[in-house]
Amino acid sequence: MARMFPDFGPKFNDSKYAEPLFYRTLKNELDDKFTVIHSIPWLSSFVSGLQNKRSPIGEIDFLILHPVLGALAVEVKGGKISHDRNGYYYTNTGDRLDPVSQLDRSMFALQRILENNGVKIKIGRGFYFPDLKMSPFELPPELVDYSSLAPKTLTIDINDSVGEKVQKIMRYHLDAFRSSPISPDLIDKILEIILPKSDYGACWSSRIKNDSKTWLKLTEQQKECVEMGLHNNRLLLNGWPGSGKTIILIQIARILSKNVHEYNRLLILTFNKLLAKKLEVLLKDFQNCDVYHFHKFCKLHTMGNTSDKDWLDTGAYQDLETAIALGKLDHYDSLLVDESQVIKERGWNSLVNAFNNKRIIAMCDVSQAFEYEEPVSLEFLENALGTDAITLATSLRVPKKVCNRMKLFNRPKYIVENPRELEDDSLNEIIVTKQEEGLKQIIASLTAEGIDHKDICVLTPPMLRVPSELVPQAISVENISRFRGLEKPIVIILPTNSMSDIEYFCSYSRATSKCIVILEAYSLKHNGYGTLGYDIAKNESERIENLLKIDLTSNLLRNIKPDLDLKEVNSSLNLYWSRKWRAYLLLGLDEALKNILTICFKLCEGGHVFSYGAESRGSLTYISDLKVDLLEYNNFDCSYLKHCSSCNTLVPERLWMDLCKTSCFSCHHKENERDFLFERDIDEFTHAFGYSPNNNLDGLPLVLSLFNQLKLIDRSALSRLIKKSSRLISCLISIHVLIRLEEFISENILLIETNPLQKQIKEENEIFRKIELMKWNGYFQDCLLKLEGENILAKSKKGFRGVTPALFQKT
Repeated sequence: MARMFPDFGPKFNDSKYAEPLFYRTLKNELDDKFTVIHSIPWLSSFVSGLQNKRSPIGEIDFLILHPVLGALAVEVKGGKISHDRNGYYYTNTGDRLDPVSQLDRSMFALQRILENNGVKIKIGRGFYFPDLKMSPFELPPELVDYSSLAPKTLTIDINDSVGEKVQKIMRYHLDAFRSSPISPDLIDKILEIILPKSDYGACWSSRIKNDSKTWLKLTEQQKECVEMGLHNNRLLLNGWPGSGKTIILIQIARILSKNVHEYNRLLILTFNKLLAKKLEVLLKDFQNCDVYHFHKFCKLHTMGNTSDKDWLDTGAYQDLETAIALGKLDHYDSLLVDESQVIKERGWNSLVNAFNNKRIIAMCDVSQAFEYEEPVSLEFLENALGTDAITLATSLRVPKKVCNRMKLFNRPKYIVENPRELEDDSLNEIIVTKQEEGLKQIIASLTAEGIDHKDICVLTPPMLRVPSELVPQAISVENISRFRGLEKPIVIILPTNSMSDIEYFCSYSRATSKCIVILEAYSLKHNGYGTLGYDIAKNESERIENLLKIDLTSNLLRNIKPDLDLKEVNSSLNLYWSRKWRAYLLLGLDEALKNILTICFKLCEGGHVFSYGAESRGSLTYISDLKVDLLEYNNFDCSYLKHCSSCNTLVPERLWMDLCKTSCFSCHHKENERDFLFERDIDEFTHAFGYSPNNNLDGLPLVLSLFNQLKLIDRSALSRLIKKSSRLISCLISIHVLIRLEEFISENILLIETNPLQKQIKEENEIFRKIELMKWNGYFQDCLLKLEGENILAKSKKGFRGVTPALFQKT
């Protein structure tokens, strides 16, 4: 595995697909003698500091170093690209580009910088076009050398093995330059020049401090609101997130509690526990302030059970009414409430009654209320408090780009202003193949940029749990609803497919400097993430498709195929033995056939087999060497492709119950050898296609021979049906039923009586005849339910089912 800089993953930049793909492929296909640097100025501003302008090597995507092969700079260009007499252009847009000149300028600038620091090396050039297929005779002269019998190109395209072609290009330049080897010490010196350990550029930590200093202090408008709160018995402030409502409340509380001319005992309520804790800390030096979250305050005056839902919904409000009736709130002179919109009408009626002739100051944002909270309207609060709401329409705390994006989830009824500069990097909506890996890379990236972990928060919806090993201890991980009213400089959002617009709105609004949203390409492809997902998917469809290709098991295996050391076992099944994995591998099968073979192999003794489907994303189905019975449950044991440092390639990783941990399959089965008895059985049953109802065949050839009789049924529906079959016997029954259904369809019979069919199938097969009648009835009914679930059958009058002809091809 190559030594990568940065080592935590590819940069998230304008290259949404090509550069991450090249990064991962280089990492996996080059050995540890290679050093790869990705996006140099992103890692360090050292070069920009040397020259009083933008970094001259800003467009070198990858620099590859090797002690023997030398140095290679690679320009990466994704998408469809064409070439005419005027140069290169993007096929879809017509936009012009010049990758050759772009790389040459950057490469020569880098050489000068290295020379100024005592390092003189020649750097070769290469070009990666992952979406193109390029013939040498179609390339312009600057990309191909015709001096030898076979033309040598400097390009890497969709048909090339990336690792092999990179080394081939480096050898070409080595011969052309006749340059000396680069020693490991010299490579380390180059790294020290390009990637110094001290970074002198503007950093996020400085921006965070500046944002706090500039945008989290009182404005003139907010000061005016403070004065209104001090001189009026009623104040109702409504405003967009970041408009300063909580800051105003805190300032009013501080002034009132220190007023020497009149004694003020303040009750400060909020609905959020975490916000109450924050207010308590900020007001700890002000002795006249009692800060509670609403339900904690109600708990002070109850004798009942405060943990059940009934108390939270109704009991707390009853206890509040009792406390007021007993005069428990009489000693308070002022009531200050944040998050007013989520205290129910009943609670507000009680509080207004208790503070009838006293000061009430309420802050609210009706847009920040979750559906389950039964929020009150702004009109209700105005009527209850007897005053018109004042709307704060200037959002200061939230970065401008984030503020603008929030309007996708909640269009305000008033004009929201944001005076901050539009900083493009303040919002990153990142599409990744796996959310957890994306989170790990983002945190590593933020850490590398010097951001303090206490300035970072990961927000999730209630049902999502983040593994503790992914997040350093100082980084907080919070539920979105619990974090309402709070803020962090850097907010990372991990959404689920079912997240609501309100949850997106609240979570985006918690960031004061940068908001990062991590979305999985697979979920975007399948209409996940609600309004946000729809908006991103319609604009990024090509990018999503390309990312999905990266993580497909078929693509991952194709990239490492030479490492697997495959020997063909059965050509009709595409069954191979991998000496590297010490296991059998089914390659590139139809999904339905793959699923049925998985069941067949389970019925056969011997052979560890891995298979995968067309949509598998880094996963494999594992069949152990232990034979199972037809009546056992149809469990699809899943393994995942992980890199093993010992094997130096991708391998299946499994959970070993005896070790209580996951580890490399190959390392765990080093003694595995080919099982020729298993292979003989496979050869025999693949030829056992002849079947008649009276055959007394073993389960294994029976399943496959029956399967091969199915000609009309939709293959996708068939594949899902096989995988959903709760037991192996259920799969066998389903295939029998489908064979009969195909016969009915060919005779235009669309309504079938189930009892005779059930009896006929049981009597014609010896395996079924051995099953007790009660169990048989259960298996058969389960089969019918699965067929209905796939819309192959539909319920009709009692004892009958209708057949869906659309799922059967016409002969």
